[in-house]
Amino acid sequence: VTTPHATLPTGRQYGYGLDVQRDYHGVTLVGHGGAIKGVSAHMLVALEAGISAVALRLQSATPEQVTLGAVNTALGLEWEERRQEYPTWPVAPAALEEYVGTYRNNEGTSATVQVVEDTLFLVSGGLPLRTRPVGPDLFVLEATGSPVRFLRGAGGALSALFMGVRVLNKR
Repeated sequence: VTTPHATLPTGRQYGYGLDVQRDYHGVTLVGHGGAIKGVSAHMLVALEAGISAVALRLQSATPEQVTLGAVNTALGLEWEERRQEYPTWPVAPAALEEYVGTYRNNEGTSATVQVVEDTLFLVSGGLPLRTRPVGPDLFVLEATGSPVRFLRGAGGALSALFMGVRVLNKR
C-alpha cells in the first residue's frame, strides 16, 4: 500500500489508493484526501517518525495544508514548508488562452479555467485559485502548492486537466 506503483502526470507517486513521497526531510509521507460538495478531508502520515495528522475542511486552509503543517511542526520544520518547490516557467500571456475552458469527469468533479489579467485561474468548488506556470502544461495552485497538469491527446491538442488524482476532460 505504501510502495509507489505509478508516477502521476504531476510527478508525485501513487501506491494503492495513497499518495507516497519518499525522502521528505528523511521520512516517507503517505497521504490521501478527498472532497465532495461542502466536505473535504486529508490524512497524512510520516511513517518513520510515527506521526499522523488528519484534518477536515477549514475556511482559511485546505485539509492537505493543515496535515502537512502539523507533520512539519512535529518534524521540527516550518509550518509553511512545501512538499516540493517549483521554479516559475515563462509562459507568454497569449499562450494561456489555450487552457481556458470547462473540464469535467463522470464523477461530477468539474473545474473552469480562465485568464484574468495575464494570470491563469482554476475555479473549482466556486473558489478561484490563482496558478503559476512551472513547466510545459504544468501549473501550481499558489494557495496550496499543489500541481495541476494539462494533458494533450493525439495531435497535441489540449484534452484534459489532471488535478489531485483525477482526470477532468475538456468540454
